[in-house]
Amino acid sequence: MATALPIRPHEPLAALPDAALAELVARGEPGAFEAVDRRHREHMIAVATRVLGRGGDAEDAVQAAMLRAYLALAEGRRVPALRPWLARIARNAALDMLAARRASAPLGVAAECHAAVEG
Repeated sequence: MATALPIRPHEPLAALPDAALAELVARGEPGAFEAVDRRHREHMIAVATRVLGRGGDAEDAVQAAMLRAYLALAEGRRVPALRPWLARIARNAALDMLAARRASAPLGVAAECHAAVEG
């Protein structure tokens, strides 16, 4: 059984380590996931931007990734290291968006892109 982390009731959430925040999210503590979001969103956007190449799309991917992360943490998922786990979720969400973008591209545009790359 996992050992409970010592959490002082009046300690600001932003001062807590990631593991404590993840535990608080699982307990349903108001504001805990918001602290996770504020701490890691910028890094997640950078990860998604490297995959997608566009800031607006990266924001959308991170929003989807944050929802996935929240649901997993709220269900009590144990995460050994929050930052790389969140980065992986952001990368996967960005890859999902990229795949959807390619699948919905008109065939003519896709053929032109392919021809330009094959050049």
